[in-house]
Amino acid sequence: MKKNNFLLLLTCIWVFSLTVQAQPKGYKDLKDTSSFRRSFNAKSKSIATNESDFLQEKYIATMTEKAVSKGKFYYKKANLMRWENTSPINHTIVLNNGKMMIKEKGKVKTYDTNSNKLFRSMNDMMLTTASGNMLNNKDYNKLLYENEKYYLVELVPTQTTAKKFIKTIEILVEKSDYTVSQIKMYEPSGDYTRIEFSNKKINEGIADATFLLK
Repeated sequence: MKKNNFLLLLTCIWVFSLTVQAQPKGYKDLKDTSSFRRSFNAKSKSIATNESDFLQEKYIATMTEKAVSKGKFYYKKANLMRWENTSPINHTIVLNNGKMMIKEKGKVKTYDTNSNKLFRSMNDMMLTTASGNMLNNKDYNKLLYENEKYYLVELVPTQTTAKKFIKTIEILVEKSDYTVSQIKMYEPSGDYTRIEFSNKKINEGIADATFLLK
């Protein structure tokens, strides 16, 4: 009996240690998840357009230095998004109602996201994040945390296609206005990309031509 009790105690300690390790450093479990979901969904529904600057840092294990780029981000409800790298090179991705357009070195290539599982998964992930609709995306499990300044939403893909290129996505949400300030995407290899948004302009209007590439 004593042996069984000891094993039970060890099991409890092990499970507890896993739970503690699973928490991101500096954050605690969000207890009132229902209130957060209501407020965040309400804010997301109120956003018709979003224009922001971004700083992107790419960490690759085989490189000694991180790759840094800057650019502009545009979103217009409900299926329009533009991701424009302006430094150190020009590279633009546009999502426009099921089409993915990529412009690089002056050339534009267009893909039908519905005809390719990988592109469709990328399209859904990017629009879900951009629109603030990630809490309602059934293709991801959600873990919610908080500290004094931010909510942290951790998304874990459940679909096989997404799992091939995404391990987890961490999204920082400002407590002050429920807008996204940072996205961190981890790949299965351990490499990750951090994107920080600044100078956010919400609902100031964006022309439809912004989401076309020539």
